[in-house]
Amino acid sequence: MTDIAEHADPAAMGRPRRKGPWTALAALTALVIAVPLMLEFTGTALQRTAKAVVPIDRPVSEVRVDVGAAGLRVGEGGRPRLRQRLSWTFIRPSVRTFWSGTVLWIKVSCDGPSRFPAALGCGADLDLTVPPGAKVTATSTSGGVMAAGLSGALEMHTNSGSLNTLGNRGPIVFKGGSGEVHAEGLASPEVDAQVGSGTVDLAFTARPRLVRARTGSGPVTIAVPDATRYRLRAAVSSGDREVDPALNDPAAPGEIDVHTGSGSLSVRYTGRS
Repeated sequence: MTDIAEHADPAAMGRPRRKGPWTALAALTALVIAVPLMLEFTGTALQRTAKAVVPIDRPVSEVRVDVGAAGLRVGEGGRPRLRQRLSWTFIRPSVRTFWSGTVLWIKVSCDGPSRFPAALGCGADLDLTVPPGAKVTATSTSGGVMAAGLSGALEMHTNSGSLNTLGNRGPIVFKGGSGEVHAEGLASPEVDAQVGSGTVDLAFTARPRLVRARTGSGPVTIAVPDATRYRLRAAVSSGDREVDPALNDPAAPGEIDVHTGSGSLSVRYTGRS
């Protein structure tokens, strides 16, 4: 039998193994994995919620809402009110209301002594009922707005939020750095949608008087009722362009003006692809 020790390298046997860096790397990897999981578990376990209904007992001509990152749903009804659902772990969201004549201001914030990770932060969902004809103006950082059946004007300014509407009949303005606009069942006479990077998708059930849509990067889709005509301008710098030639009439009272820097553009009749 051969003696293994006789063939071993004495220098290798005397060299210490470097376990320190590998041990530190393993510990760091475990920490990176464990900390987010622990924060998520803590946030879920300690999360609290609260609901409230705030009646609106004064005449309202306009509601201006600063939602931040919260969600907002808006609809019309006979009795105006604000329903709110709050969720938080350490910092309870604040929903403040104040009046300026017949204009109601609503502001949502998560102010506190420190900023926590998203899993430990706070959030809010608002459900707003406005009287017929009232204007709604919303601003957000990343929050989304859903509006259904509004007869008054709707305006939204956002950094990266979204607007979804169904069956609205009042004018609509959307301006966003990035974001999305999806509108179905539109009977709005005027729509102006401008997005730096995002999507504009408008489907009309009634002939609009004026449609303007702009995206720096992203698709634009406009669908209008059959047999309607418009003064039409539709341009795309880079991307596919599909426009039904039957839509264009230089003498028509209505106007459609759309442009995208990079993305597809489609202007067509409803029900046609």
